[in-house]
Amino acid sequence: MTRIFTNIAKLLCILLLLGIIFIRYYPIKMAKDMNNIQSEYECIVCSAAYTTGFEWLVEQSSNSYKGYIFIEGVMENPHKSIKYDVLPENKFILYGNYDGERYFDGKYYPVFKAKKWDVVYPVKRSDALPCFLSPSFGLTWIDLLH
Repeated sequence: MTRIFTNIAKLLCILLLLGIIFIRYYPIKMAKDMNNIQSEYECIVCSAAYTTGFEWLVEQSSNSYKGYIFIEGVMENPHKSIKYDVLPENKFILYGNYDGERYFDGKYYPVFKAKKWDVVYPVKRSDALPCFLSPSFGLTWIDLLH
């Protein structure tokens, strides 16, 4: 009888370990290569900005604008849905179109109405897990949980 409980405990530990690895490793949002962007929308490549008034800094765009920008319209804004140890390390592709300007702190800044977003390959993380448990090809459940 004790042997049965020992085997069940071993099986449960193995299943728990496999579940943890699956949650950490299985991507739910694949990373995109910046060289292969195809979309019917305008695309901008942004990184997280940590300054008063702005969440995004444009690094590359179709109209050659680089600087701070207001983002509107994204249902799942990456700034609000991705853990902090993943967000500052990565660049994001936002798809949408420009929608005027907004006045802030004495200047006008563009407003971008985003329809969707992707993370740029490779995904970088600043956590302490080994690299084989931190896939660079996408975002996992752990990255999107707060």
